[in-house]
Amino acid sequence: MAGVARATEPLSARLRLTEKRLQGTDVTVREGTLSVWEDREARKGHRIDLHLVVIPARRDPLPDPVVPLAGGPGQAATSLLRMWSGSPLRDRRDIVLVDQRGTGESNLLQCDLGGTDDDPGSWLGIDLSREAVLSCRKKLERKADLRLYTTPLAMDDLDEVREALGYENLNLWGGSYGTRAALMYMARYPERVRTAVLNGVAPFENTLPLFVPRDAQRSLDLVFDLVEGDATYRKAFPGLREKTDEILERLEKRPVQVKVNHPAGRGKVTILLTRARFSEALRLFLYSQGTARRVPVLLQQCHAGHYTKFLEEALQQQRPLRGMIAFGMLLSIVCSEDVPRIDPDLISETVAGSFMGEERVRRSLDACELWPRNPVPEEYLRPFTCRAPTILLSGSLDPVTPPSWGERAMEHLPNSLHVVTPGYHGIGGAAIDALIRKLIDEASVENLDLGSVQGMELAPFDLPKKA
Repeated sequence: MAGVARATEPLSARLRLTEKRLQGTDVTVREGTLSVWEDREARKGHRIDLHLVVIPARRDPLPDPVVPLAGGPGQAATSLLRMWSGSPLRDRRDIVLVDQRGTGESNLLQCDLGGTDDDPGSWLGIDLSREAVLSCRKKLERKADLRLYTTPLAMDDLDEVREALGYENLNLWGGSYGTRAALMYMARYPERVRTAVLNGVAPFENTLPLFVPRDAQRSLDLVFDLVEGDATYRKAFPGLREKTDEILERLEKRPVQVKVNHPAGRGKVTILLTRARFSEALRLFLYSQGTARRVPVLLQQCHAGHYTKFLEEALQQQRPLRGMIAFGMLLSIVCSEDVPRIDPDLISETVAGSFMGEERVRRSLDACELWPRNPVPEEYLRPFTCRAPTILLSGSLDPVTPPSWGERAMEHLPNSLHVVTPGYHGIGGAAIDALIRKLIDEASVENLDLGSVQGMELAPFDLPKKA
């Protein structure tokens, strides 16, 4: 186990939990806080009250809980409380949700970089301008040392929560960025991990946002391949790949003003659609089957000069997503853990040929010049091994954590199984749920039945409505 600093007071004195009934359900949870040092090494100064919720097992609880680790970075684990309260995984195990430092009610680091209702077009990107980043920093430095909200420190927090709650071992469930958090915990506390599920794998080597344009282009190319490989789609969407290039060229030369319905019901508003906004919206459409199935028909409409549906659906999708992310915490993660490892001279080569181009990566580098950073020590970059039984889950068309990243993570996990299915970012369904439950029940990747998983299929693309 890695040597980590802990607060000197007894854990029992720093843990406060009370019972409460989830509104509209018969589920009673234990909710409260564990006080930890913000600066875990110095063990003085500011404290953080980590917000946590324990959803008890339905019956005869086994000693090792399931611990979901949320995505983002910047999503609060307790925002998933309703979903996890109904999970079959809590039949015999507690579910423990801990808001990572800087998210939810654990000293939230939030500002308006992700957009506001007063400017609905701002939901179509992240504002990394000098003015916005400095304003965010000034606001948040009143409540936090922004250098101290990194993944390693958060995983040390989590292990302290584990000890305070009296658990010997954990079953980790990470999604997206939560897989990086899980891998960090597995590196630092391998003997505390009973099993792990990594869904949409983002290992530490996936330096954000360097590979975002490359991986998004891969996903879009696969969509085009599916369209071109099917006679019905070829007829419905002729030349879609070339038409998309034309859309990007047009918007690069001349952004368009588009009148749309405000996503919060404030009537009609006019939004300037730039290439950057279009590209970010297109990237996020590729995250799930529900929106990816709309991509061909929306692109065809855009090529014909009709951008309204594309924009309205993008705003409806992105407004709630942006509201879930603590952007100050996101910057603290990316500026300390990722950007220092990006070689500016390699950006052009890495993103070459992508519909997003270099802008997102370059803006992130500029923003991080303005943000306090605490570079991750070399010890966190060293190879590690965790022998806990682990399932890695990848969607074949995932636009941000494609299967290649799962293969990379497996190098550290000798007792793992990588399952790649038709899908996008974060795969699920009854077959996947059954696989996960068997892993956790048996703590083994042996004899897992992949038959039903191998039968999974992509949802068909929507076709144009007949006139």
